[in-house]
Amino acid sequence: MEKRTYAIGIDPGQTGAIAIFQLDEGEYYLDSVFDYADKDLFMPVLREISLIENCTSVCIEAVHSAPGQGVSSTFKFGANFGWWIGVLDALGYSYTLVTPQKWQGLLFKDFKDNIGQLKGSTKEVSLSVARNLFSRKYDTIGVFNRKKDHGRSDASLIGWYGILQLH
Repeated sequence: MEKRTYAIGIDPGQTGAIAIFQLDEGEYYLDSVFDYADKDLFMPVLREISLIENCTSVCIEAVHSAPGQGVSSTFKFGANFGWWIGVLDALGYSYTLVTPQKWQGLLFKDFKDNIGQLKGSTKEVSLSVARNLFSRKYDTIGVFNRKKDHGRSDASLIGWYGILQLH
């Protein structure tokens, strides 16, 4: 039996998500997306990614605190990021850290006006880009319908960025 090939994207934010892509007939499709803001979801997500044997790309957003962000939320944000790095290291996955400026710069370029400003907030644009990119026959569809699904769209786009870097 042939091993399936996967790629992963992770938005480590407080309301983040993990996106898992599967390679099928030479093309990556969005296989599943998991929110993990709810602590009860950590174990099912961990179990799911621990079953992946052949992963060509793992991309995690390289994050830092934002100006004006509170001490408590900054600590939680850093703790989530550290948790993901620990999980990836424990599973033996190599990973790439990518800044928001890098993945958004590549994937949001068609959503800028003539002076280079985004046409909407980064959350709105992230959702729009994800809806457009992941609406193919084998993609998980409907996971970007709500405004609060921006963590899912970010994780999916971070993963897609990693896939694009393979070629």
